[in-house]
Amino acid sequence: MKMSCEDVLQSLYGTRGSSLHSVNLTLPQLQKHVVEFNSALTSCGKTLLVHRAEQIFQGMQDMQIKPALVTYNILISIYQKNLQPWKALGILKEMQIRHVNPDVISYTSAISACERGHMVKDAFRIFTQMQAERVTPNLISYSALISACEKCSCANSAGETLSHLIAGRLQPDVISFNAALRAFAKVGDLARAKELLGEMRVHGVQPNVVSLNSFLSAYDTKGKVLPWNEASCMLEEMAAEVIRPNVRSFSTLINAYETCSEWNAALANLARMHALTLRPNTVTYTSALCACRRSINPSLTPMLYKDMKRDTVQMDLVAYNALIAASESNPNRRLPLGRFAFDLFHDMQESKVEPDILSFNGMLNVCRSLG
Repeated sequence: MKMSCEDVLQSLYGTRGSSLHSVNLTLPQLQKHVVEFNSALTSCGKTLLVHRAEQIFQGMQDMQIKPALVTYNILISIYQKNLQPWKALGILKEMQIRHVNPDVISYTSAISACERGHMVKDAFRIFTQMQAERVTPNLISYSALISACEKCSCANSAGETLSHLIAGRLQPDVISFNAALRAFAKVGDLARAKELLGEMRVHGVQPNVVSLNSFLSAYDTKGKVLPWNEASCMLEEMAAEVIRPNVRSFSTLINAYETCSEWNAALANLARMHALTLRPNTVTYTSALCACRRSINPSLTPMLYKDMKRDTVQMDLVAYNALIAASESNPNRRLPLGRFAFDLFHDMQESKVEPDILSFNGMLNVCRSLG
């Protein structure tokens, strides 16, 4: 039966958290304890108990039990999951000091830890060290490195790493392509993002909804937006490949249209979501409301509020502030939605949502417009 980290601490320390007992163990007993320690460390990893894992590892050293390769790999994985990349790198260094050769799992987990910690230079350093030690990177290693590039907006490095992956005769998958796609989308490189979508198909990789969302986010990054007909064609093309756009797909596109003041296109996308039986969320409606601030039609904001109620959208502070802002006057609409704004402010307080400075400033702007 597998022991939990608490069980091992109890059996080895006597009472939890106390100092280690002085014990003399035979070699078979030591080997048995290595398995128990590893089992306990794995349990700590599943429950993210970093401090307990460190206690167990220290217990191994106190008992002069030599940690196995799998022991170090479990620890690196625990630090990776807990966003402590510096500790993961410390374990990797300790392995070298103790002449325990890291394997592909060790290096890949360390690269992934750097990725989550936005440490792209360290990720490349480990990757280079990995190759110098003649440990062959696998697809997961490359994907983690590409993702590290994306986290730090190093799009060109992400693209080069993907190229090295392919040149190394590894078959890229949708995860590695999506990581590179996100990297170029993040810096607004639309041309390269389009190329990557084409390359995916060349390599027999089927784009998925994550690919679609990453591509759409490239337009939102630079405040550029596709013509509505081109956007429709793109979504239709994805749908033809059995890729169903999700709420995030439309939210991203609506936000891009809001940035470019294309409120007609934003509302058209909102209507299309309902046609596809997709329920817009708070982010979707907030973007649509921001777009409607530039509309001449005074009925749009109350209509959207009604739709939000119908779709049981969570009305948080951001949603209420967007509604209040959309109620103000604009160059196209001379008069604000005064009564609606005051009713909205009342509903906000009734819903126990605490107004902030944006809420009050919005209401002051409404009052100022009313004279």
